[in-house]
Amino acid sequence: MLVAELVGTGVGVVSDKPARDAMKLGIEPRRLVVTSEAYVQFTSRGYAPVVDVIDRKTKREYVLYISAQSLTMPLEQLRKENGGCFTGIEFWARKESESRSSKYIVVE
Repeated sequence: MLVAELVGTGVGVVSDKPARDAMKLGIEPRRLVVTSEAYVQFTSRGYAPVVDVIDRKTKREYVLYISAQSLTMPLEQLRKENGGCFTGIEFWARKESESRSSKYIVVE
């Protein structure tokens, strides 16, 4: 899978990063730790912004798609509080309901 990593200049760089499973959040809260800065990943719908995360409970690594506004807004606040970096942010996340289009809930 083609992955492009964003650098400080905003220029996309093609990376050989191995593809990870996507984190699928449900109504049960998951404790996540971000282990990368944001980068874009090629999908069937175009490029999508993602970060790498580890699920604290299972210790598995995933990629978390962060384009949903209900994820973007709280993650941006956490990023600012973390010195402008995604790496190292730790938070709880879940969906508001079982509905596919339900909003995400993020709590530090």
